[in-house]
Amino acid sequence: YLPSEPDMLVSTHTPPGKIFCCAAEVMLAGLHHLNIALKGHLNVRPIKLMTELALQEGLFEKLTYANPL
Repeated sequence: YLPSEPDMLVSTHTPPGKIFCCAAEVMLAGLHHLNIALKGHLNVRPIKLMTELALQEGLFEKLTYANPL
C-alpha cells in the first residue's frame, strides 16, 4: 500500500492505495536511484534491499502479517 497516496488506483480490480509488487519495485528504484536488475535471475541482495526500502517507505504498514525480514 502507498501510505502517501491512499486513493491511488493502479487497476480496476485492486483497492485504492494498493499497488502491485512490480509497481512498488519500480517506484522504490526510482525514488532511491537504484541501479539493480528488475528482471532475470533472482539475487538475494536486491530482494533484501527492496524489502528494507519498502519497510522504510511504509509499504507494508497495512499488511496483516509481521515484518517480512
